[in-house]
Amino acid sequence: MRKTTMKFLTTYSPNQQIKSHFHISDPLKPQFNKSFIFIGSPESLNYLNNQKKIKKIKSFDVKFQTRPIEIYEVIF
Repeated sequence: MRKTTMKFLTTYSPNQQIKSHFHISDPLKPQFNKSFIFIGSPESLNYLNNQKKIKKIKSFDVKFQTRPIEIYEVIF
């Protein structure tokens, strides 16, 4: 994926409080409808309007985290 153009977005529901500059500059908007790779908890994607399938790709048990880092494929 070295030569692939990537865009990093952060989950942000419009009725959520803004907690970082990424919520302003790069929000994952509710109407988003392109498939993507997601790192985090699938529950944080519940605000997305379009029907989607979420498939776990991998989980990493990292010592500095209280829970594993989980990677998902989100398909619209």
